[in-house]
Amino acid sequence: MSEVSVFDGGRYSTTAIAMTPTILLRLPGAHFQSLCPAHPQVAVKVIRVLGQRLRHLRRLVEELSFATAPDRLIAHILRLMEEVGVRGANGLEVALAENNEELAARLGTVRELVSRNLGRLHGEGLIVKRKRALPIPNQAALRGEIGA
Repeated sequence: MSEVSVFDGGRYSTTAIAMTPTILLRLPGAHFQSLCPAHPQVAVKVIRVLGQRLRHLRRLVEELSFATAPDRLIAHILRLMEEVGVRGANGLEVALAENNEELAARLGTVRELVSRNLGRLHGEGLIVKRKRALPIPNQAALRGEIGA
């Protein structure tokens, strides 16, 4: 999100820590601004990325404001299914990159609620719990749980 600072002159809104040796490239904001008129396709790409982030943030605000924690969890699983789901023996399978505590933070809830709701979905046969993976045998049934 640091590209926003290039356009509004504000401070960087993000911080990163490299976990492994890393080579970074720094492009001063003024240089990037002069690059955009010369190469409009670069500006269009940045606008596209900012638009995608804005859509994501709007969806997140709506979910945090109006959806229950179980519904946010199911919606997140369904999004992962669409974005990174792979066909497996038990239907589509979603790899989980986050543990339950990280998932809870992402969804604006607590680990206990995530664990309890994953257990409930598993008990109802809507997901299959595996370490770092969730096979989803019946996508339509899982979708039907939102708002139920």
